Amino acid sequence: MTIDYRARQQGRAVYLIAGQTRSHTMPLKPAANVRGGILPTGISSPADLDFLDPANPFFVTDRALFSYGQFIGSSTPEGIFRRRPGVTILGDSGGYQLIGNASLWQSNATRANALAWLEANTDEAMTLDIPTRAIGNNPLFPDFNACLGTTLANNRKRAFRSTPFPDAVRPS
Repeated sequence: MTIDYRARQQGRAVYLIAGQTRSHTMPLKPAANVRGGILPTGISSPADLDFLDPANPFFVTDRALFSYGQFIGSSTPEGIFRRRPGVTILGDSGGYQLIGNASLWQSNATRANALAWLEANTDEAMTLDIPTRAIGNNPLFPDFNACLGTTLANNRKRAFRSTPFPDAVRPS
């Protein structure tokens, strides 16, 4: 029996399953490449784990959260968290990864890369924020005003675009 969670979203907070690389790629793997081809009872193939597919034999939902953060500096593999009819993918910009890794912040290039990834992989997206937890953990964001100022700059009209521009160019 399939449990359909789509109807439960009426008049309620909507909780999204957060996609990780393994849950993203597993349903597309050949059965032979998973656990030596020995799948748990009731799972006929890894495709049964694609909970965004209405034909899923276990449960289905029509939305999920997928974060750029896990792919900063690398390519995004093929998987289930992708644009497709009847599914909404909410994109997270990956700001959390900037908390302890100053080398990931490259100003306009970081903004442009996050935007390009979000445009290519998601239907809706969250802004690229600098979490205040970065204070004391990332020397580029030493205080609340640095976190807030960068987050606000990330939201300015034309603050960034899908193709990077030199830092010397000031967006209007």
